[in-house]
Amino acid sequence: MKNKNYNFEFLEFEKILSIDLWVLKNQDPTNSIKGFKKLFLKFNNFFNILKFFFGSIFRSIFFTPIIKFPKFKNLNIFYIRTFSRPDLVKHSEYYEKIEGTTLCVLDKRKKKFDLTNLYWCFFLLLKYKKLWIQVLHNNKIKFFSLSGFNLFIKLFNSFSDSLKILPVLLKYDKLVSFQEMMPVENILCQIANNNNIKTFGLEHAIGLYKETGDTWERYPVVHYLNTTCQNILCWGELSKKIFEKHSKAQIYIVGKAGLPETENISEGATFVFHSKKCKSANNALIGLSNICENYKIPLSRWYKEKNKDGIFRDGPLRKIIIGCSSNLLLELGFLGFEVYVIKESVLKNFLPKKLIIESISFNAKTIKFSESYPHEIWKEFIACTGKDSVAKYKNIILGN
Repeated sequence: MKNKNYNFEFLEFEKILSIDLWVLKNQDPTNSIKGFKKLFLKFNNFFNILKFFFGSIFRSIFFTPIIKFPKFKNLNIFYIRTFSRPDLVKHSEYYEKIEGTTLCVLDKRKKKFDLTNLYWCFFLLLKYKKLWIQVLHNNKIKFFSLSGFNLFIKLFNSFSDSLKILPVLLKYDKLVSFQEMMPVENILCQIANNNNIKTFGLEHAIGLYKETGDTWERYPVVHYLNTTCQNILCWGELSKKIFEKHSKAQIYIVGKAGLPETENISEGATFVFHSKKCKSANNALIGLSNICENYKIPLSRWYKEKNKDGIFRDGPLRKIIIGCSSNLLLELGFLGFEVYVIKESVLKNFLPKKLIIESISFNAKTIKFSESYPHEIWKEFIACTGKDSVAKYKNIILGN
Protein backbone atom coordinates (compact mmCIF):
# COMPACT_ATOMS: atom_id res chain seq x y z
CA MET A 1 0.00 0.00 0.00
CA LYS A 2 2.81 2.43 0.85
CA ASN A 3 4.40 1.96 -2.57
CA LYS A 4 1.19 2.67 -4.49
CA ASN A 5 0.65 6.12 -6.06
CA TYR A 6 -2.86 6.52 -4.74
CA ASN A 7 -2.29 10.13 -3.58
CA PHE A 8 -5.20 10.09 -1.13
CA GLU A 9 -3.87 13.32 0.41
CA PHE A 10 -4.83 15.15 -2.81
CA LEU A 11 -8.44 13.96 -2.88
CA GLU A 12 -11.16 16.62 -2.92
CA PHE A 13 -13.63 15.15 -0.44
CA GLU A 14 -16.11 17.94 -1.14
CA LYS A 15 -16.50 16.51 -4.65
CA ILE A 16 -16.71 12.91 -3.47
CA LEU A 17 -19.59 13.76 -1.13
CA SER A 18 -21.15 16.47 -3.30
CA ILE A 19 -24.48 14.71 -3.96
CA ASP A 20 -25.17 13.89 -0.30
CA LEU A 21 -24.03 17.33 0.85
CA TRP A 22 -26.38 19.02 -1.61
CA VAL A 23 -29.31 16.87 -0.46
CA LEU A 24 -28.61 17.64 3.21
CA LYS A 25 -28.43 21.38 2.54
CA ASN A 26 -31.55 21.42 0.38
CA GLN A 27 -33.79 18.81 1.97
CA ASP A 28 -37.37 19.78 2.72
CA PRO A 29 -37.80 21.12 6.28
CA THR A 30 -39.21 18.69 8.86
CA ASN A 31 -39.80 21.20 11.65
CA SER A 32 -43.54 20.79 11.23
CA ILE A 33 -43.27 17.12 12.23
CA LYS A 34 -43.68 16.79 16.00
CA GLY A 35 -44.32 14.32 18.75
CA PHE A 36 -44.35 10.57 18.25
CA LYS A 37 -44.06 10.79 14.45
CA LYS A 38 -40.83 12.79 14.69
CA LEU A 39 -39.43 10.35 17.27
CA PHE A 40 -40.37 7.40 15.05
CA LEU A 41 -38.64 8.95 12.02
CA LYS A 42 -35.45 9.48 14.01
CA PHE A 43 -35.48 5.91 15.29
CA ASN A 44 -36.16 4.58 11.79
CA ASN A 45 -33.29 6.63 10.34
CA PHE A 46 -30.96 5.40 13.09
CA PHE A 47 -31.96 1.78 12.44
CA ASN A 48 -31.44 2.15 8.67
CA ILE A 49 -28.02 3.76 9.11
CA LEU A 50 -26.95 1.04 11.55
CA LYS A 51 -28.09 -1.60 9.06
CA PHE A 52 -26.18 0.25 6.33
CA PHE A 53 -23.03 0.26 8.48
CA PHE A 54 -22.98 -3.48 9.18
CA GLY A 55 -23.89 -4.23 5.57
CA SER A 56 -20.91 -2.12 4.44
CA ILE A 57 -18.55 -4.01 6.76
CA PHE A 58 -19.85 -7.34 5.42
CA ARG A 59 -19.44 -6.32 1.75
CA SER A 60 -15.97 -4.95 2.41
CA ILE A 61 -14.77 -8.31 3.77
CA PHE A 62 -16.64 -10.81 1.62
CA PHE A 63 -17.36 -9.20 -1.79
CA THR A 64 -15.53 -7.36 -4.55
CA PRO A 65 -16.71 -5.65 -7.77
CA ILE A 66 -16.44 -7.87 -10.86
CA ILE A 67 -13.89 -6.71 -13.42
CA LYS A 68 -14.44 -8.13 -16.89
CA PHE A 69 -11.32 -8.16 -19.08
CA PRO A 70 -11.35 -8.15 -22.90
CA LYS A 71 -10.27 -11.26 -24.82
CA PHE A 72 -7.01 -9.59 -25.75
CA LYS A 73 -5.56 -7.87 -22.68
CA ASN A 74 -3.97 -4.84 -24.29
CA LEU A 75 -4.90 -2.80 -21.19
CA ASN A 76 -6.02 0.27 -23.09
CA ILE A 77 -9.36 1.47 -21.71
CA PHE A 78 -10.69 0.93 -18.19
CA TYR A 79 -14.47 1.59 -18.14
CA ILE A 80 -16.45 1.92 -14.92
CA ARG A 81 -20.20 2.17 -14.32
CA THR A 82 -21.97 2.27 -10.94
CA PHE A 83 -25.51 1.07 -11.70
CA SER A 84 -27.28 -1.45 -13.96
CA ARG A 85 -30.66 0.19 -14.58
CA PRO A 86 -31.94 -1.17 -17.93
CA ASP A 87 -31.95 2.15 -19.80
CA LEU A 88 -28.43 2.95 -18.55
CA VAL A 89 -27.16 -0.47 -19.58
CA LYS A 90 -28.60 -0.17 -23.09
CA HIS A 91 -26.91 3.19 -23.61
CA SER A 92 -23.62 2.23 -21.98
CA GLU A 93 -23.13 -1.15 -23.68
CA TYR A 94 -22.46 0.47 -27.05
CA TYR A 95 -19.25 1.96 -25.63
CA GLU A 96 -18.36 -0.94 -23.35
CA LYS A 97 -17.99 -3.25 -26.34
CA ILE A 98 -15.18 -1.23 -27.92
CA GLU A 99 -12.14 -3.49 -28.45
CA GLY A 100 -9.60 -3.27 -25.64
CA THR A 101 -12.13 -2.14 -23.01
CA THR A 102 -12.01 -3.60 -19.51
CA LEU A 103 -15.36 -3.21 -17.74
CA CYS A 104 -16.12 -2.79 -14.05
CA VAL A 105 -19.76 -2.49 -12.94
CA LEU A 106 -19.97 -1.71 -9.23
CA ASP A 107 -23.33 -3.31 -8.52
CA LYS A 108 -22.10 -6.60 -10.00
CA ARG A 109 -20.08 -8.40 -7.32
CA LYS A 110 -18.46 -11.73 -6.60
CA LYS A 111 -17.46 -13.39 -3.35
CA LYS A 112 -13.89 -12.75 -2.27
CA PHE A 113 -12.68 -12.81 1.33
CA ASP A 114 -10.33 -9.91 2.12
CA LEU A 115 -9.99 -8.85 5.73
CA THR A 116 -7.07 -6.52 4.96
CA ASN A 117 -9.37 -4.28 2.92
CA LEU A 118 -11.37 -3.51 6.06
CA TYR A 119 -8.18 -2.55 7.91
CA TRP A 120 -6.92 -0.27 5.15
CA CYS A 121 -10.28 1.50 4.81
CA PHE A 122 -10.36 2.47 8.46
CA PHE A 123 -6.63 3.25 8.47
CA LEU A 124 -6.92 5.65 5.52
CA LEU A 125 -10.07 7.34 6.79
CA LEU A 126 -8.34 7.96 10.12
CA LYS A 127 -5.10 9.09 8.46
CA TYR A 128 -6.88 11.67 6.32
CA LYS A 129 -9.67 12.51 8.76
CA LYS A 130 -8.71 16.19 8.81
CA LEU A 131 -9.63 16.45 5.13
CA TRP A 132 -13.12 14.97 5.32
CA ILE A 133 -13.88 16.28 8.82
CA GLN A 134 -13.15 19.77 7.46
CA VAL A 135 -15.74 19.16 4.71
CA LEU A 136 -18.34 18.25 7.37
CA HIS A 137 -17.37 21.33 9.35
CA ASN A 138 -17.66 23.61 6.28
CA ASN A 139 -21.17 22.28 5.70
CA LYS A 140 -22.17 22.58 9.40
CA ILE A 141 -22.53 18.81 9.85
CA LYS A 142 -21.45 17.23 13.13
CA PHE A 143 -19.64 13.93 12.85
CA PHE A 144 -21.49 12.62 15.92
CA SER A 145 -24.90 12.95 14.27
CA LEU A 146 -27.01 10.73 12.03
CA SER A 147 -26.05 12.77 8.98
CA GLY A 148 -22.35 12.78 9.88
CA PHE A 149 -22.25 9.04 10.56
CA ASN A 150 -24.15 8.33 7.35
CA LEU A 151 -21.59 10.32 5.32
CA PHE A 152 -18.76 8.46 7.06
CA ILE A 153 -20.25 5.09 6.02
CA LYS A 154 -20.60 6.29 2.42
CA LEU A 155 -16.95 7.33 2.47
CA PHE A 156 -16.03 3.94 3.89
CA ASN A 157 -17.97 2.18 1.11
CA SER A 158 -16.32 4.34 -1.53
CA PHE A 159 -12.82 3.73 -0.19
CA SER A 160 -13.49 0.00 0.13
CA ASP A 161 -14.47 -0.42 -3.53
CA SER A 162 -11.77 1.97 -4.74
CA LEU A 163 -9.01 0.03 -3.00
CA LYS A 164 -10.16 -3.18 -4.67
CA ILE A 165 -10.24 -1.59 -8.13
CA LEU A 166 -7.16 0.67 -8.09
CA PRO A 167 -4.45 -2.05 -8.47
CA VAL A 168 -6.05 -2.94 -11.81
CA LEU A 169 -6.94 0.58 -12.92
CA LEU A 170 -3.40 1.94 -12.50
CA LYS A 171 -2.16 -0.41 -15.24
CA TYR A 172 -4.24 1.43 -17.86
CA ASP A 173 -3.72 4.52 -20.02
CA LYS A 174 -7.33 5.71 -20.08
CA LEU A 175 -10.29 5.72 -17.70
CA VAL A 176 -13.88 6.20 -18.89
CA SER A 177 -16.37 7.00 -16.15
CA PHE A 178 -20.04 6.54 -17.03
CA GLN A 179 -21.35 8.14 -13.82
CA GLU A 180 -18.59 10.46 -12.64
CA MET A 181 -20.94 12.05 -10.12
CA MET A 182 -21.03 8.83 -8.05
CA PRO A 183 -18.51 8.69 -5.14
CA VAL A 184 -16.42 5.64 -6.15
CA GLU A 185 -16.12 6.77 -9.76
CA ASN A 186 -15.19 10.26 -8.59
CA ILE A 187 -12.41 8.92 -6.34
CA LEU A 188 -11.03 6.78 -9.17
CA CYS A 189 -11.09 9.71 -11.60
CA GLN A 190 -9.25 11.96 -9.17
CA ILE A 191 -6.56 9.35 -8.50
CA ALA A 192 -6.27 8.55 -12.22
CA ASN A 193 -5.67 12.26 -12.94
CA ASN A 194 -2.87 12.29 -10.36
CA ASN A 195 -1.29 9.27 -12.06
CA ASN A 196 -1.31 10.75 -15.57
CA ILE A 197 -4.11 8.46 -16.73
CA LYS A 198 -6.38 10.23 -19.24
CA THR A 199 -9.89 10.53 -17.80
CA PHE A 200 -13.11 10.76 -19.79
CA GLY A 201 -16.54 11.47 -18.30
CA LEU A 202 -19.28 9.96 -20.50
CA GLU A 203 -22.62 11.72 -20.06
CA HIS A 204 -25.31 9.29 -18.92
CA ALA A 205 -28.10 11.91 -18.63
CA ILE A 206 -28.59 15.65 -19.07
CA GLY A 207 -29.17 17.25 -15.67
CA LEU A 208 -31.77 19.86 -16.57
CA TYR A 209 -32.07 22.07 -13.49
CA LYS A 210 -33.41 25.40 -12.31
CA GLU A 211 -31.46 27.92 -10.23
CA THR A 212 -34.54 28.49 -8.07
CA GLY A 213 -37.67 26.47 -7.43
CA ASP A 214 -38.71 23.30 -5.65
CA THR A 215 -36.05 20.84 -4.49
CA TRP A 216 -36.77 18.43 -7.35
CA GLU A 217 -36.32 21.23 -9.90
CA ARG A 218 -32.90 22.24 -8.54
CA TYR A 219 -31.56 18.76 -7.71
CA PRO A 220 -30.22 17.81 -11.20
CA VAL A 221 -27.39 20.32 -10.70
CA VAL A 222 -25.62 17.53 -8.77
CA HIS A 223 -24.71 16.05 -12.17
CA TYR A 224 -22.11 18.80 -12.47
CA LEU A 225 -20.95 19.77 -8.96
CA ASN A 226 -18.13 17.23 -8.76
CA THR A 227 -16.87 17.12 -12.35
CA THR A 228 -13.22 16.10 -12.25
CA CYS A 229 -12.47 14.32 -15.55
CA GLN A 230 -10.05 15.96 -17.98
CA ASN A 231 -12.43 15.28 -20.89
CA ILE A 232 -16.23 15.23 -21.05
CA LEU A 233 -18.18 13.37 -23.77
CA CYS A 234 -21.70 14.78 -23.93
CA TRP A 235 -24.90 14.37 -25.95
CA GLY A 236 -25.23 17.71 -27.71
CA GLU A 237 -24.80 21.49 -27.75
CA LEU A 238 -27.08 22.13 -24.76
CA SER A 239 -25.24 19.82 -22.39
CA LYS A 240 -21.91 21.10 -23.71
CA LYS A 241 -22.87 24.60 -22.58
CA ILE A 242 -23.90 23.33 -19.14
CA PHE A 243 -20.60 21.46 -18.70
CA GLU A 244 -18.63 24.53 -19.82
CA LYS A 245 -20.32 26.46 -17.03
CA HIS A 246 -19.30 23.94 -14.36
CA SER A 247 -16.03 22.45 -15.64
CA LYS A 248 -12.65 23.37 -17.10
CA ALA A 249 -12.50 20.05 -18.95
CA GLN A 250 -12.20 19.62 -22.71
CA ILE A 251 -15.80 19.10 -23.91
CA TYR A 252 -16.65 16.87 -26.88
CA ILE A 253 -20.05 16.09 -28.43
CA VAL A 254 -20.55 12.37 -29.15
CA GLY A 255 -24.36 12.08 -29.12
CA LYS A 256 -26.19 9.22 -27.38
CA ALA A 257 -25.69 5.74 -28.79
CA GLY A 258 -28.58 3.94 -27.08
CA LEU A 259 -32.12 5.26 -27.54
CA PRO A 260 -35.53 3.74 -26.65
CA GLU A 261 -37.24 1.14 -28.82
CA THR A 262 -40.04 2.77 -30.82
CA GLU A 263 -41.91 -0.09 -32.46
CA ASN A 264 -45.72 -0.47 -32.53
CA ILE A 265 -46.55 3.23 -32.21
CA SER A 266 -50.24 4.03 -31.53
CA GLU A 267 -52.39 7.09 -32.17
CA GLY A 268 -52.97 9.56 -29.34
CA ALA A 269 -50.77 10.97 -26.57
CA THR A 270 -48.35 9.49 -24.02
CA PHE A 271 -47.88 11.40 -20.76
CA VAL A 272 -44.43 11.01 -19.20
CA PHE A 273 -44.47 11.53 -15.42
CA HIS A 274 -41.67 12.39 -12.99
CA SER A 275 -40.89 10.69 -9.67
CA LYS A 276 -43.44 11.07 -6.87
CA LYS A 277 -41.41 13.88 -5.27
CA CYS A 278 -42.17 16.13 -8.26
CA LYS A 279 -45.72 16.82 -7.12
CA SER A 280 -46.36 20.10 -8.94
CA ALA A 281 -45.27 18.72 -12.32
CA ASN A 282 -47.15 15.46 -11.90
CA ASN A 283 -50.33 17.24 -10.79
CA ALA A 284 -50.20 19.40 -13.90
CA LEU A 285 -49.71 16.32 -16.09
CA ILE A 286 -52.60 14.52 -14.38
CA GLY A 287 -54.85 17.51 -15.06
CA LEU A 288 -53.85 17.63 -18.72
CA SER A 289 -54.28 13.90 -19.19
CA ASN A 290 -57.78 14.10 -17.68
CA ILE A 291 -58.68 16.80 -20.17
CA CYS A 292 -57.42 14.63 -23.04
CA GLU A 293 -59.45 11.75 -21.68
CA ASN A 294 -62.57 13.93 -21.65
CA TYR A 295 -61.94 14.73 -25.32
CA LYS A 296 -61.79 10.97 -26.01
CA ILE A 297 -58.15 11.20 -27.10
CA PRO A 298 -56.39 7.81 -26.77
CA LEU A 299 -53.72 8.21 -24.14
CA SER A 300 -51.08 6.38 -22.11
CA ARG A 301 -49.49 7.28 -18.80
CA TRP A 302 -45.83 6.37 -18.31
CA TYR A 303 -44.63 6.69 -14.71
CA LYS A 304 -41.11 7.17 -13.32
CA GLU A 305 -42.14 5.02 -10.35
CA LYS A 306 -44.92 2.46 -10.09
CA ASN A 307 -48.40 3.94 -9.68
CA LYS A 308 -50.93 2.81 -7.06
CA ASP A 309 -51.73 -0.25 -9.21
CA GLY A 310 -48.05 -1.23 -9.44
CA ILE A 311 -47.77 -0.17 -13.09
CA PHE A 312 -44.86 1.66 -14.74
CA ARG A 313 -46.33 2.04 -18.21
CA ASP A 314 -50.07 2.28 -18.51
CA GLY A 315 -50.55 1.99 -22.27
CA PRO A 316 -48.37 1.89 -25.40
CA LEU A 317 -46.05 4.55 -26.79
CA ARG A 318 -48.08 7.06 -28.83
CA LYS A 319 -47.29 9.66 -31.50
CA ILE A 320 -47.73 12.70 -29.23
CA ILE A 321 -45.55 13.00 -26.09
CA ILE A 322 -46.37 15.35 -23.20
CA GLY A 323 -44.14 15.74 -20.15
CA CYS A 324 -41.98 18.02 -18.04
CA SER A 325 -38.17 17.68 -18.04
CA SER A 326 -37.46 13.97 -18.43
CA ASN A 327 -34.54 12.91 -20.63
CA LEU A 328 -37.00 10.52 -22.30
CA LEU A 329 -38.63 13.57 -23.90
CA LEU A 330 -35.32 14.55 -25.50
CA GLU A 331 -34.78 11.03 -26.82
CA LEU A 332 -38.28 10.69 -28.28
CA GLY A 333 -38.07 14.18 -29.76
CA PHE A 334 -34.82 13.24 -31.50
CA LEU A 335 -36.50 10.07 -32.83
CA GLY A 336 -39.21 12.13 -34.55
CA PHE A 337 -42.08 12.18 -32.06
CA GLU A 338 -43.98 15.41 -31.46
CA VAL A 339 -43.02 16.36 -27.92
CA TYR A 340 -44.70 19.08 -25.82
CA VAL A 341 -43.79 20.23 -22.32
CA ILE A 342 -45.70 21.92 -19.51
CA LYS A 343 -44.82 25.42 -18.33
CA GLU A 344 -43.02 24.03 -15.22
CA SER A 345 -40.41 22.41 -17.46
CA VAL A 346 -36.77 23.55 -17.52
CA LEU A 347 -37.00 22.95 -21.27
CA LYS A 348 -39.32 25.94 -21.52
CA ASN A 349 -36.26 28.19 -21.95
CA PHE A 350 -34.88 26.17 -24.87
CA LEU A 351 -37.94 25.35 -26.98
CA PRO A 352 -40.26 27.36 -29.28
CA LYS A 353 -43.36 28.71 -27.53
CA LYS A 354 -45.67 26.51 -29.56
CA LEU A 355 -44.18 23.44 -27.84
CA ILE A 356 -45.03 24.79 -24.37
CA ILE A 357 -48.43 24.00 -22.84
CA GLU A 358 -49.01 27.14 -20.78
CA SER A 359 -52.36 26.44 -19.17
CA ILE A 360 -54.15 23.49 -17.64
CA SER A 361 -57.26 24.69 -19.47
CA PHE A 362 -55.71 24.14 -22.90
CA ASN A 363 -57.77 22.78 -25.78
CA ALA A 364 -56.66 19.16 -26.13
CA LYS A 365 -57.79 19.16 -29.78
CA THR A 366 -54.85 21.45 -30.63
CA ILE A 367 -52.37 18.71 -29.63
CA LYS A 368 -52.08 16.90 -32.93
CA PHE A 369 -49.53 16.23 -35.65
CA SER A 370 -48.38 19.35 -37.44
CA GLU A 371 -46.43 19.64 -40.69
CA SER A 372 -44.63 22.66 -39.25
CA TYR A 373 -43.44 20.88 -36.11
CA PRO A 374 -39.73 21.90 -35.56
CA HIS A 375 -38.22 18.40 -35.32
CA GLU A 376 -34.69 19.75 -35.85
CA ILE A 377 -34.75 21.48 -32.43
CA TRP A 378 -34.07 18.17 -30.69
CA LYS A 379 -30.67 17.84 -32.36
CA GLU A 380 -29.53 20.58 -29.98
CA PHE A 381 -29.94 18.04 -27.17
CA ILE A 382 -28.77 14.86 -28.94
CA ALA A 383 -26.42 15.32 -31.89
CA CYS A 384 -26.43 11.74 -33.20
CA THR A 385 -27.02 8.14 -32.19
CA GLY A 386 -26.04 4.52 -32.86
CA LYS A 387 -22.96 3.89 -35.02
CA ASP A 388 -22.36 7.62 -35.53
CA SER A 389 -22.12 8.15 -31.78
CA VAL A 390 -19.82 5.15 -31.29
CA ALA A 391 -17.55 6.37 -34.11
CA LYS A 392 -17.18 9.80 -32.49
CA TYR A 393 -16.46 8.14 -29.14
CA LYS A 394 -13.77 5.89 -30.64
CA ASN A 395 -12.08 8.77 -32.46
CA ILE A 396 -11.77 10.73 -29.22
CA ILE A 397 -10.86 7.88 -26.85
CA LEU A 398 -8.39 6.24 -29.21
CA GLY A 399 -6.87 9.56 -30.20
CA ASN A 400 -7.58 9.43 -33.92
